[in-house]
Amino acid sequence: MKNIIQYKNLVAAFPLMVLIFCSGCNKLVDVGPKRNTLTSSAVFSDSVTVNAALIAMYSQGSAYSGGLTYLNSLYGDELTNVSYPQYQGNALTSADQPLGNIWLESYATIYKANAVINGVESSSALSPKAKLQAAAEAKFFRAFCHFYLINQFGSIPLITTTDADVTAFAPQTSAEIVYQQIVADLLDAAAGLPADYSLSGGARVRVNQFAARALLARVYLYMKDYQNARTQSALVIASSNYNILTDLNAVFLANSREAIWQYDSKTAGFPAIAQNFVPAQGTQPQFIIAAPLLNSFEREDKRKTSWIATSGGFPYPSKYFALSGGRQFDVVLRLAEQYLIRAEAEAQLGDLAGAREDLDIIRKRAGLENTTASDKASLLLAVEQERRAELFCEWGHRFLDLKRTGRLDAVLGTEKPGVWKPAAAQYPVPAAEISKNPNLVQNAGY
Repeated sequence: MKNIIQYKNLVAAFPLMVLIFCSGCNKLVDVGPKRNTLTSSAVFSDSVTVNAALIAMYSQGSAYSGGLTYLNSLYGDELTNVSYPQYQGNALTSADQPLGNIWLESYATIYKANAVINGVESSSALSPKAKLQAAAEAKFFRAFCHFYLINQFGSIPLITTTDADVTAFAPQTSAEIVYQQIVADLLDAAAGLPADYSLSGGARVRVNQFAARALLARVYLYMKDYQNARTQSALVIASSNYNILTDLNAVFLANSREAIWQYDSKTAGFPAIAQNFVPAQGTQPQFIIAAPLLNSFEREDKRKTSWIATSGGFPYPSKYFALSGGRQFDVVLRLAEQYLIRAEAEAQLGDLAGAREDLDIIRKRAGLENTTASDKASLLLAVEQERRAELFCEWGHRFLDLKRTGRLDAVLGTEKPGVWKPAAAQYPVPAAEISKNPNLVQNAGY
């Protein structure tokens, strides 16, 4: 009860945080000219104001969750939409506003995370335990944002300070160095965060130790460090906090046992991501499931009937909104991905039996027979297809999967003949950022 009361009390402190953060953060949301820094000791004077600072960080991060999902889905082979031809046609320019927003919101969140990390370290009002927990939570967010930035834009500025003299003209950093920082941040986050959801009164809307491990497992997979990917995903899978739900319609409900981390970012009763997908009854959806995705499901796959609905004769993603009712949150990390991470890592490491076992757990929930894949190559393709069916229209998984496995050109070159070009694998650095920071170099092809 104490944790629930403390979580609710953050509302009282939030106006203070708005005033303080707005004085510095609005000028620090990008990597550009010299700006003010957030140094007010009032932010870190007690646990309530520190928690309010952390909630502000969550709010900033949730602001672009929908964009990461639908823009990456359009850019790949999951969605179609007439309003975003530059994404569907892989014809982005550096002046693209939605893309610029992703850059800005990411660095705004990183700024807030750095402010917390630096602020709690110098605070004399907080206990060592409170400092450790707050810094761990902030380091998770710093890692999360850098992860998406590096995988969409390529080399990016690595920002670990609020010092404007350092950040104003920060150069791009290699992926190797950025990943080293991401791993270090997530290891610190896993060590400093609780294993339960006591920070949010039991709701799964704030990250815990296993959220850090889940993201770390994904990061290691992207780095091709398959042993550590298997180790971290196994720790999440073994936790008593989580289990694979048999009811597909319950997966995205608030505080689902499959959810590792969720955003409570609903608008008018809908989760924020669902706002982009769920149409008015009988009307054409704004975002339509693309034919390559729709045709990729096996005939008996329950995910096609449970997570795809039709309006006006057009299929759209319905997984984020339960037609049968029940409050839903935007799911950021969930257990099914961890099984698929471990399956892929096991296949890469030669544990084919283990890979098949993990793959079949996800297939069984979808109403499918065990996989027939028997060797490493066929198992890796089977995992790719299972990730496509399980994680479609979630946080850009499909596009980033094809990119990290080197299969973008083969797949999108076939599905988008005459449209896809290899240079499109990296998004352009926003022109507005280059104009403010001459040390930024545009990606090839833009």
